[in-house]
Amino acid sequence: MVRCCASFLLVAALLAGLAAAPALAVDPHHAVPGEILVELTPTASPAAVAARYGLTLLDGIEVWQIWLMGAPAGSSVAAITQSMANDPDVVSAETHHRYEIPEGVQRTIADLDRSITLDQFRLQPAATLVRTQAAHAVETGSGVVVAVLDTGLAFNHAELRPWLLLPGVNVVRLEGGGANVRPNGLDDDGDGLADEALHHGSFVAGLVHLAAPHARILPIRVLDEEGYGTGFSLAKGILEAIRGGARVINLSLTLEQASGVAAKALREAHAAGIAIVGAAGNRDLSTVDFPASHDKVIAVAAVDDAKVRTTFSNYSSKVDLSAPGQSEISIADDAGYGRWSGTSFAAPLVSGGAALLLDRYPGLDPDAVRNALRDTAQPDANPEEFDGKMGTGVLDLDAVARVVLSDRTSLKLRRDPGGSVATWSPVLGATGYDLVRGDVAALRLAWDRVDLGPVTCLADSSAATDTAAAPDGALPTPGQAFFYLFRDNASAPNQASYGTDSAGRSRTAGSGDCAAR
Repeated sequence: MVRCCASFLLVAALLAGLAAAPALAVDPHHAVPGEILVELTPTASPAAVAARYGLTLLDGIEVWQIWLMGAPAGSSVAAITQSMANDPDVVSAETHHRYEIPEGVQRTIADLDRSITLDQFRLQPAATLVRTQAAHAVETGSGVVVAVLDTGLAFNHAELRPWLLLPGVNVVRLEGGGANVRPNGLDDDGDGLADEALHHGSFVAGLVHLAAPHARILPIRVLDEEGYGTGFSLAKGILEAIRGGARVINLSLTLEQASGVAAKALREAHAAGIAIVGAAGNRDLSTVDFPASHDKVIAVAAVDDAKVRTTFSNYSSKVDLSAPGQSEISIADDAGYGRWSGTSFAAPLVSGGAALLLDRYPGLDPDAVRNALRDTAQPDANPEEFDGKMGTGVLDLDAVARVVLSDRTSLKLRRDPGGSVATWSPVLGATGYDLVRGDVAALRLAWDRVDLGPVTCLADSSAATDTAAAPDGALPTPGQAFFYLFRDNASAPNQASYGTDSAGRSRTAGSGDCAAR
């Protein structure tokens, strides 16, 4: 079962009615009736495979050969999937499961509080604990896209809207359109609450914004207003994140059992250079729920403001690090803020931390991002029984923003209406920098080199200091960029080297660079 975070405002009468609530119309512990999720080999025909087993093609992700198939009424899905396991055209076949937000396990819901101010949101205890203010003096996540796969967002909150990539994407079946929240006023799952997870995505996105205030947030709706989704919608949402240029994916949702098809999507995102962050789960168990348990996902557990494990957080040796998840303050709807607890709300703080890191070092691969987040964590205050089970410590955004990694060069772009302007950040070991102008489309990987293509040298300095305006007095035209290139003379004392990227490839310019002197 995939679980995520979230419900909203409960009133006393509603709480009193829970005991008499009808049986769940949608049970997240059970499969979607009559549906099978299949991954095929690259050359297999989905129509032929479906016909072979008397199945109907319902939907598909052709680029990954992932297909959703319907079984005839009265047939045994388990028997069909077992039979398909021996088919040479089939990589995997599984029952199509539903999932729910982690907070659905606890049956908790956000408390809307109209008295909460913007300053209270920005300066809440969780922000102090992870040291947001010190971090933002160095990095803010500028230009990094974080995809939030969740229930969709409230688009019009004044603090969040400028940073949203709208209209987002909606992959919930039978809906379409953008990723704005969509209440229907009905208790679709029969638990006595209507639309209880409606604002979960807004809450999660708000915490990404708290950690990385200048990151761009791409909302992708993979959960309905009750907090339920399916394995197919999760895979489809991950594909949309890749297509949308995300460098970070936040998954504040969990499945109790792994999904082969979802794992395929996670591997594809990782291969595309995307850091994936997942909530460990809220079941107070010595395990990590899927997808956080997958080796391509950064697993995040929850601590309180004293850096001690919350009573609900899962714990395991598979946890990478922890973050605050108790009584967090975040964006609840278009008009205000709320409070909520869950590992769902620890994960987006770490996603924001990944954005700060990628703002500083854009070339980092997902494994390097994971290692840097783990290595910069501050000590927790957990008792010995949790040693090695809550990760390397608690997220420290200031340490993340200032970390020095082996990639000691910087090439950063910020999209502006007039073109793309490089931003500057200090790089330890770089005793000088060059500022050049070139064509973004000319960037190429050439065997062991990162070729910038033909560039125009604008400035050659021996002191790495910021420049408030473009040295030649004009923004580049659309499609062009200013590149700040830091010479790492510590590794090449007699050369004007541009250092290497995270894969060890030397950075060079095709022509016109400032190094030829």
